[in-house]
Amino acid sequence: MTISNEPGVKVFERVADLLEVLSNGNSEMGITDLGRELGLGKSTVHRLLTSMEKRGYVQQNQTNKKYQLGPTVMRLGLVKLRQLEVRHMALPWLEQLRDATNETTTFSLKVNRERLYLLQVESRQEIRQTIEIGRAYPLYYGATGKAILAFMPLEEQTRIVEQAAPELTAKGRSVSKLQEELQNINRTGYALSRGERTPDAASVAAPVFDYNRQVIGAMSVAGPISRFTSDKQTASASRLLECTTGLSRQLGG
Repeated sequence: MTISNEPGVKVFERVADLLEVLSNGNSEMGITDLGRELGLGKSTVHRLLTSMEKRGYVQQNQTNKKYQLGPTVMRLGLVKLRQLEVRHMALPWLEQLRDATNETTTFSLKVNRERLYLLQVESRQEIRQTIEIGRAYPLYYGATGKAILAFMPLEEQTRIVEQAAPELTAKGRSVSKLQEELQNINRTGYALSRGERTPDAASVAAPVFDYNRQVIGAMSVAGPISRFTSDKQTASASRLLECTTGLSRQLGG
């Protein structure tokens, strides 16, 4: 956010202070009161509010001309709440799925055009597949990414696939083949991969939906490719779908 020629750090601090003031019990405040609380002149406060209002961080009551927190702040809060909510709700399903398959289970959250590993319940077997929590991956590689991508709105899905075309081609994959695979995933409800992202790993993944019927992430079962055979992947799919359906229902999907 750029306001006049003030240094970015100072602007950020003033924006943060303003948001904190508006969130400390005062549902609406005018420019004069905000300036008094922040120790700033009315013109500076007005510039801050004007810029923040354009981005939805604050909104003005047209009746009394006072300001309150805007929809962007609420949306960001809901995103964080959803992350915490999903972690809490997904864990029992992942444990149940791990016990049923005896392999590592994971939950990834869709974040913009990537997916982020959020949770993992490791297999109890000595040799097992593990992942790095918090690491992001593109949606066009691996069972988990494709399980999410296949259920995204077609326009967005097509845009992501087309933008990935150079990378896909460089790795010997075609856009048409990926699109065909995504159609099949959408039809069956789950995705498979063998040595696609990690050479020695195989996985099966299925999407999770929220109350808006939008895909928000995916749950997966993964194991060493030597043990987690194609037959075992397919056999695990039905149990996986039971768990993703259960979690989606809890989330209102």
